[in-house]
Amino acid sequence: MVSIGKYGVGEVFVVRLRKGEEIISCLKETARKLGIKGALFMGIGAVEFAKIGVFSAGEYKTREVRGDLEVVSLVGNISLKDNEPFIHAHITLADSERTYAGHLFEAVVSVTAEIFILTVDGEIRRSFDEETGLYLMDLRGL
Repeated sequence: MVSIGKYGVGEVFVVRLRKGEEIISCLKETARKLGIKGALFMGIGAVEFAKIGVFSAGEYKTREVRGDLEVVSLVGNISLKDNEPFIHAHITLADSERTYAGHLFEAVVSVTAEIFILTVDGEIRRSFDEETGLYLMDLRGL
């Protein structure tokens, strides 16, 4: 059954990360600092390392990618899990020969990352789902 929540649009924040900063931890710290309890984000930039994965058979299969990598697309959302910011992000990366994509666990910026965060009014919480074994968004109903 589809879950739908209705939220008003809040504020827009623009975040620029520098060489050596890690994307997920910086987004988590930014959300904590700004009191963000629900948001979506998108970004571009360049990284030198990323740990990405695909959820399969009840677990994430991960791989590490290194090199000169363009962030073609970074998309995700921010919610609360155990009253702490929770970052759910997917990324598409490209080097001079191939493209990599998946769930983002970690990425270290090589040049810059430019991320726009669009908050929602209210909060989005996550709760454990027995069927998937994941913490899924628990949306307030319409």
